[in-house]
Amino acid sequence: MQNDNMNNHIHNDSNESSSSTSVAPVLRPHTGGDVRWEAINSVISRDGEIGLSHFRLLKRIGYGDIGSVYLVELRGTNAYFAMKVMDKASLASRNKLLRAQTEREILGLLDHPFLPTLYSYFETDKFYCLVMEFCGGGNLHTLRQKQPNKHFTEEATRYLTIKLLYIGVKSISVEHSLIAHELLPSLSMIIWSVEVLANYFLENA
Repeated sequence: MQNDNMNNHIHNDSNESSSSTSVAPVLRPHTGGDVRWEAINSVISRDGEIGLSHFRLLKRIGYGDIGSVYLVELRGTNAYFAMKVMDKASLASRNKLLRAQTEREILGLLDHPFLPTLYSYFETDKFYCLVMEFCGGGNLHTLRQKQPNKHFTEEATRYLTIKLLYIGVKSISVEHSLIAHELLPSLSMIIWSVEVLANYFLENA
Protein backbone atom coordinates (compact mmCIF):
# COMPACT_ATOMS: atom_id res chain seq x y z
CA MET A 1 0.00 0.00 0.00
CA GLN A 2 2.84 2.39 0.87
CA ASN A 3 4.47 1.77 -2.51
CA ASP A 4 1.18 2.46 -4.31
CA ASN A 5 0.88 5.76 -2.45
CA MET A 6 4.40 6.72 -3.47
CA ASN A 7 3.62 5.89 -7.11
CA ASN A 8 0.58 8.17 -6.96
CA HIS A 9 2.60 10.97 -5.38
CA ILE A 10 5.24 10.70 -8.10
CA HIS A 11 2.64 10.81 -10.87
CA ASN A 12 0.93 13.78 -9.24
CA ASP A 13 4.20 15.60 -8.74
CA SER A 14 5.16 15.07 -12.39
CA ASN A 15 1.91 16.69 -13.51
CA GLU A 16 2.20 19.70 -11.23
CA SER A 17 4.05 22.85 -12.18
CA SER A 18 6.28 22.58 -9.11
CA SER A 19 9.80 23.91 -9.18
CA SER A 20 12.46 21.56 -10.44
CA THR A 21 16.24 21.86 -10.17
CA SER A 22 18.26 19.71 -12.53
CA VAL A 23 21.94 19.08 -13.10
CA ALA A 24 23.25 18.68 -16.63
CA PRO A 25 25.12 15.40 -17.18
CA VAL A 26 28.86 15.14 -17.65
CA LEU A 27 29.91 12.81 -20.45
CA ARG A 28 31.83 9.74 -19.39
CA PRO A 29 34.63 8.35 -21.61
CA HIS A 30 33.44 4.74 -21.46
CA THR A 31 29.93 5.70 -22.63
CA GLY A 32 31.02 7.77 -25.62
CA GLY A 33 28.44 7.61 -28.41
CA ASP A 34 25.71 6.47 -26.02
CA VAL A 35 22.30 7.49 -27.43
CA ARG A 36 21.03 8.05 -23.89
CA TRP A 37 23.43 10.95 -23.48
CA GLU A 38 22.12 12.41 -26.71
CA ALA A 39 18.52 12.05 -25.50
CA ILE A 40 19.25 13.71 -22.14
CA ASN A 41 21.22 16.54 -23.71
CA SER A 42 18.57 17.21 -26.34
CA VAL A 43 15.93 17.72 -23.63
CA ILE A 44 18.17 20.00 -21.59
CA SER A 45 19.13 22.00 -24.68
CA ARG A 46 15.47 22.40 -25.63
CA ASP A 47 13.90 23.05 -22.23
CA GLY A 48 16.84 24.29 -20.18
CA GLU A 49 16.32 21.60 -17.53
CA ILE A 50 15.04 18.08 -17.04
CA GLY A 51 12.44 16.91 -14.53
CA LEU A 52 9.78 14.34 -13.70
CA SER A 53 7.42 15.59 -16.39
CA HIS A 54 9.94 14.55 -19.04
CA PHE A 55 9.71 10.89 -18.04
CA ARG A 56 7.07 8.20 -18.31
CA LEU A 57 7.12 5.84 -15.33
CA LEU A 58 6.67 2.26 -16.53
CA LYS A 59 7.10 0.07 -13.46
CA ARG A 60 8.89 -0.24 -10.16
CA ILE A 61 11.90 -2.52 -10.49
CA GLY A 62 13.48 -2.28 -7.06
CA TYR A 63 13.65 -0.54 -3.73
CA GLY A 64 16.09 0.07 -0.91
CA ASP A 65 16.49 1.83 2.39
CA ILE A 66 16.25 5.37 1.00
CA GLY A 67 14.22 5.09 -2.17
CA SER A 68 12.51 3.14 -4.93
CA VAL A 69 13.85 2.49 -8.43
CA TYR A 70 11.62 2.75 -11.49
CA LEU A 71 12.02 1.84 -15.12
CA VAL A 72 11.28 5.05 -17.01
CA GLU A 73 11.19 6.24 -20.60
CA LEU A 74 12.31 9.70 -21.62
CA ARG A 75 9.26 11.07 -23.42
CA GLY A 76 9.62 11.48 -27.16
CA THR A 77 12.59 9.12 -27.34
CA ASN A 78 13.32 5.41 -27.18
CA ALA A 79 15.71 5.94 -24.29
CA TYR A 80 15.09 3.98 -21.10
CA PHE A 81 16.58 4.65 -17.69
CA ALA A 82 16.46 3.48 -14.11
CA MET A 83 15.26 6.35 -11.94
CA LYS A 84 15.86 6.26 -8.21
CA VAL A 85 13.22 8.36 -6.45
CA MET A 86 13.77 9.46 -2.85
CA ASP A 87 11.13 11.17 -0.77
CA LYS A 88 12.57 14.29 0.88
CA ALA A 89 10.26 14.21 3.90
CA SER A 90 11.04 10.56 4.57
CA LEU A 91 14.78 11.16 4.27
CA ALA A 92 14.64 14.12 6.64
CA SER A 93 12.57 12.27 9.25
CA ARG A 94 15.08 9.40 9.32
CA ASN A 95 18.24 11.55 9.10
CA LYS A 96 19.10 10.10 5.68
CA LEU A 97 19.61 13.35 3.74
CA LEU A 98 23.40 13.18 3.99
CA ARG A 99 23.40 9.57 2.81
CA ALA A 100 21.35 10.48 -0.26
CA GLN A 101 23.66 13.39 -1.04
CA THR A 102 26.76 11.22 -0.64
CA GLU A 103 25.32 8.56 -2.95
CA ARG A 104 24.64 11.16 -5.64
CA GLU A 105 28.14 12.63 -5.34
CA ILE A 106 29.82 9.23 -5.58
CA LEU A 107 27.74 8.15 -8.58
CA GLY A 108 28.56 11.46 -10.25
CA LEU A 109 32.28 10.72 -10.00
CA LEU A 110 32.17 7.14 -11.23
CA ASP A 111 33.02 6.14 -14.78
CA HIS A 112 33.44 2.41 -15.17
CA PRO A 113 31.80 -0.25 -17.37
CA PHE A 114 31.12 -2.42 -14.30
CA LEU A 115 29.09 0.32 -12.59
CA PRO A 116 25.84 2.04 -13.61
CA THR A 117 26.20 5.48 -15.15
CA LEU A 118 24.53 8.52 -13.60
CA TYR A 119 23.03 10.47 -16.50
CA SER A 120 21.37 13.28 -14.59
CA TYR A 121 20.06 14.41 -11.23
CA PHE A 122 17.15 16.65 -10.38
CA GLU A 123 14.86 17.46 -7.51
CA THR A 124 11.31 18.67 -7.09
CA ASP A 125 9.52 20.04 -4.05
CA LYS A 126 8.98 16.48 -2.81
CA PHE A 127 11.59 14.22 -4.38
CA TYR A 128 15.28 13.73 -5.15
CA CYS A 129 15.70 11.81 -8.41
CA LEU A 130 18.74 10.05 -9.87
CA VAL A 131 18.55 9.15 -13.57
CA MET A 132 20.79 6.14 -14.04
CA GLU A 133 21.63 3.43 -16.52
CA PHE A 134 19.00 0.71 -16.80
CA CYS A 135 20.73 -2.68 -16.74
CA GLY A 136 18.09 -4.85 -18.37
CA GLY A 137 20.05 -8.06 -18.01
CA GLY A 138 19.51 -8.20 -14.28
CA ASN A 139 22.23 -9.13 -11.81
CA LEU A 140 24.63 -12.05 -11.56
CA HIS A 141 23.21 -13.32 -8.27
CA THR A 142 19.69 -13.66 -9.69
CA LEU A 143 21.07 -15.37 -12.79
CA ARG A 144 22.99 -17.86 -10.62
CA GLN A 145 19.85 -18.67 -8.64
CA LYS A 146 18.15 -19.72 -11.90
CA GLN A 147 20.89 -22.20 -12.85
CA PRO A 148 20.61 -25.96 -12.19
CA ASN A 149 21.70 -26.56 -8.59
CA LYS A 150 22.10 -22.77 -8.32
CA HIS A 151 25.62 -22.65 -9.69
CA PHE A 152 27.23 -21.99 -13.07
CA THR A 153 28.83 -24.67 -15.16
CA GLU A 154 32.60 -24.61 -15.61
CA GLU A 155 32.15 -23.44 -19.20
CA ALA A 156 29.86 -20.57 -18.19
CA THR A 157 32.21 -19.52 -15.39
CA ARG A 158 35.17 -19.54 -17.76
CA TYR A 159 33.26 -17.44 -20.29
CA LEU A 160 32.07 -14.89 -17.71
CA THR A 161 35.57 -14.55 -16.27
CA ILE A 162 37.11 -13.91 -19.67
CA LYS A 163 34.43 -11.35 -20.57
CA LEU A 164 34.89 -9.49 -17.28
CA LEU A 165 38.66 -9.46 -17.75
CA TYR A 166 38.28 -8.20 -21.30
CA ILE A 167 35.97 -5.34 -20.30
CA GLY A 168 38.21 -4.42 -17.39
CA VAL A 169 41.38 -4.33 -19.46
CA LYS A 170 39.65 -2.38 -22.23
CA SER A 171 38.54 0.24 -19.70
CA ILE A 172 42.18 0.88 -18.74
CA SER A 173 42.96 2.13 -22.23
CA VAL A 174 40.00 4.54 -22.06
CA GLU A 175 40.32 5.85 -18.50
CA HIS A 176 44.10 5.97 -18.20
CA SER A 177 45.27 6.97 -21.65
CA LEU A 178 48.60 8.33 -20.40
CA ILE A 179 49.50 5.09 -18.65
CA ALA A 180 48.20 3.09 -21.57
CA HIS A 181 50.44 5.08 -23.93
CA GLU A 182 53.54 4.08 -21.97
CA LEU A 183 52.44 0.44 -21.89
CA LEU A 184 50.88 0.41 -25.35
CA PRO A 185 52.70 -2.63 -26.84
CA SER A 186 52.08 -4.87 -23.81
CA LEU A 187 48.56 -3.59 -23.20
CA SER A 188 47.58 -4.05 -26.85
CA MET A 189 48.78 -7.65 -26.73
CA ILE A 190 46.81 -8.33 -23.53
CA ILE A 191 43.62 -6.81 -24.98
CA TRP A 192 44.04 -8.77 -28.21
CA SER A 193 44.63 -12.05 -26.34
CA VAL A 194 41.63 -11.57 -24.05
CA GLU A 195 39.42 -10.59 -26.97
CA VAL A 196 40.40 -13.73 -28.87
CA LEU A 197 39.58 -15.86 -25.83
CA ALA A 198 36.26 -14.06 -25.29
CA ASN A 199 35.23 -14.54 -28.90
CA TYR A 200 36.22 -18.21 -28.78
CA PHE A 201 34.06 -18.93 -25.74
CA LEU A 202 31.23 -16.84 -27.17
CA GLU A 203 31.21 -18.93 -30.35
CA ASN A 204 31.54 -22.21 -28.46
CA ALA A 205 29.25 -21.45 -25.51
